[in-house]
Amino acid sequence: MSIENRRQTYRIGLIVVAIITLLYSILIAGSPLLWLGLASAALAFYLVWRAVRALERIALATERMESQRRDGGKD
Repeated sequence: MSIENRRQTYRIGLIVVAIITLLYSILIAGSPLLWLGLASAALAFYLVWRAVRALERIALATERMESQRRDGGKD
């Protein structure tokens, strides 16, 4: 399975879970704000994850640049 197919599968799964939880919060629990709380928590987790990944990439690039500088431009 290619990366694009895997990402598409994750997106579809995320949409299905979001719809199911929205329907649950409205029909069963009777509180749409419950879904908003769950969605906010999921969004916060996603943003933190993206920030961590970005910091890892920055650190890796910095280490690579330092290594190249130290080696005189040779990789």
